Amino acid sequence: MNNINKPFVKKFRTQKNNYIYDVNSNEIIRVDPLFYDLIDNPNLFSNSAISVATTNKYGIDRINDAIVEIKRAKSEKGMLSDSRPAIVAEITSLSEAKRILNNSLRHLILEVTQRCNQRCKYCAFSGRYAGNRIHQQLDMSFAVAKMALDLFIKSSAEIEIPTIGFYGGEPILRLDLIKRVVTYILKKDGSRKYRYSLTTNGTLLDVHTLEYLSSKHFHITISLDGPQPIHDRYRVFTNGKGTHSRILENVNRLKKQFPEYFRKYVSFNAVLAPPYDIESVSSFFYGNPLFKDSTGIITFYLVDAYETTFFRDFELEKEQKKIGDELWRIRSRYKNALIDSKYDELHIEKTFLRELKNYDSRL
Repeated sequence: MNNINKPFVKKFRTQKNNYIYDVNSNEIIRVDPLFYDLIDNPNLFSNSAISVATTNKYGIDRINDAIVEIKRAKSEKGMLSDSRPAIVAEITSLSEAKRILNNSLRHLILEVTQRCNQRCKYCAFSGRYAGNRIHQQLDMSFAVAKMALDLFIKSSAEIEIPTIGFYGGEPILRLDLIKRVVTYILKKDGSRKYRYSLTTNGTLLDVHTLEYLSSKHFHITISLDGPQPIHDRYRVFTNGKGTHSRILENVNRLKKQFPEYFRKYVSFNAVLAPPYDIESVSSFFYGNPLFKDSTGIITFYLVDAYETTFFRDFELEKEQKKIGDELWRIRSRYKNALIDSKYDELHIEKTFLRELKNYDSRL
């Protein structure tokens, strides 16, 4: 088969899902059956016709839309490249391969606690996902963290700027441990620059916490699902009360007191859950002066529909299926604006579609 213009990907399946490994971006992506069938079609990026069998199976309109999205992934996301490097690395011996593997670890993630001060109803640790743990009163000890750090320092020796991420639960509950980790790194490997990151629900970002995080240039991602009625539907404290007002109070304080830090180091992620109101969510972020000057990423995720009782527990099975209609309306508006040469008016639509993750039917 001719590989000219064919994306450099590897396809594989599990019992329930289809995946591609995009070699050049080093990402694994879950895709729908149509994408899976199309991606290694030799005619995908040429004027040749897609096979009759594929056309009959999916319909020409769905195929054309999928091809548009695949081309967009190439042009806007830098994915699905057809580049095939002749030499991956200058490895001349097994010992050389071992040296590279043992000294090139880039990222360490420490789960500093399994405790959380929220009980988000779609959370992976809510008890609604088969095989996942639930929230527990368990914390990482410094002794365990120290063992991980010693190994990481050694195993990242050839990396200029290694990254240490902090995860939970809610990692801010263990700010004491986070501080000890940073102090230990400075003591053991102070000549090298490290990048620190954490994901937080945003409710515990008081001024003292913000002073510390900003002084160490932490990259933080705050979970925020949009306007108050949408956010508070599922993101609640352990007592069932909504968290939106607390988070907005903290975010406003963060931007006011640490504007440069907010602009450069703060990102947001939002979970889209039914009943869907994507336009309200996207307008909240992209039409809100609070987020206007931030260079941080706003990423959108869908509740993972696999192996969860979430949709059944809240009687949302019918609403779950409406996500395609919601996205179709936004995509149609996007497409029509392109036809009418009004692309510059589509800041919300083009940004939202670019940052949407985990949607099976599109990249």
